Amino acid sequence: MKPKFKHDCDRCVFLGGFTRSASSIKGNPQRVDLYYCPDAVGGTVLSRESDEPSNYTSVHLRFLIGQSYSSKNIIEAGKRALDYLTGKLQGDK
Repeated sequence: MKPKFKHDCDRCVFLGGFTRSASSIKGNPQRVDLYYCPDAVGGTVLSRESDEPSNYTSVHLRFLIGQSYSSKNIIEAGKRALDYLTGKLQGDK
């Protein structure tokens, strides 16, 4: 699977697409792209929602673990990032 949206960070690893449920965004399911970025603070997970550079959500992976987040995209990105880091998932650079 290839990313649907442009993403300009060459360090990020594409973790695949994810379709948000219809109820979470005014009745319309929407595909988002999920990424893991191995930055200096232990990694960040991102959910890219369009080609617009500012249209994404991100959370440092260390803050995601053990926290309660309502964003299903970020939760899914975190799960996939952990799978990537443990060798259970191959990402695309």
